[in-house]
Amino acid sequence: MIRKILKNIVVTLPYGVQLLLFEKLAVWQESRTLVKEIYILLRNFPAEEKFALCDQIRRAVVSIPSNIAEVPIRRNSLQKNDALSP
Repeated sequence: MIRKILKNIVVTLPYGVQLLLFEKLAVWQESRTLVKEIYILLRNFPAEEKFALCDQIRRAVVSIPSNIAEVPIRRNSLQKNDALSP
């Protein structure tokens, strides 16, 4: 099952280098949707929260797809597990 999933998202480059296309991962796509929804939601926050709470929420939600995209770059499985843990 995992091999079938990876077959669609892993590209082999010259010299045997493999590249993971994180954009094809459903979890990354869902996280991008979440970012868009949160940004829309934050428009309705009071003006006094625009630079405090809203900024913190934006940074937190943007870090989700960023961390997912970063995982293929990490060298060992310990770092990958660290990046994906809650």
